[in-house]
Amino acid sequence: MNKISEVIELALFIHNDQLDKAGVDYILHPLHIMQQVKDYGEGHMVVAILHDALEGFEGEDYEENLYSIRDLCTNDECDAILAITRGKRESWKNYLIRVKQNEIARVVKIKDLLHNSDMSRLPAITIEDTKRTKKYLNAIDFLKQPEQPQQ
Repeated sequence: MNKISEVIELALFIHNDQLDKAGVDYILHPLHIMQQVKDYGEGHMVVAILHDALEGFEGEDYEENLYSIRDLCTNDECDAILAITRGKRESWKNYLIRVKQNEIARVVKIKDLLHNSDMSRLPAITIEDTKRTKKYLNAIDFLKQPEQPQQ
């Protein structure tokens, strides 16, 4: 079995029975992101598939997922997955700053936010969806801006 197949198998296990906001099997989202970054290479694809594998999990589930990720992934891939995983108490601004500092995470997060901003995936659009989309589009703009030199 090749690495991408193993990573997809892990993501299927992690996201088993999860649905997205539209009621669709959640695994379709990371698979979509994987397709969006395939031209960047295997490392980006791995991070895309596992970009939500730690978020929202706690305790033993988090530790088990992290152990499985470390078992399958390179250090660079693990670093990117950790960079793209937002902590429960972490501010949105600090999160985006951290994502921007890891090139793989930055590329994957832009594709993630673009997909999450696609309101055509939703059966009905609410005010909350519109606010969330605006937040995501602002985040994409921030992530696309070049880093400011340190003074």
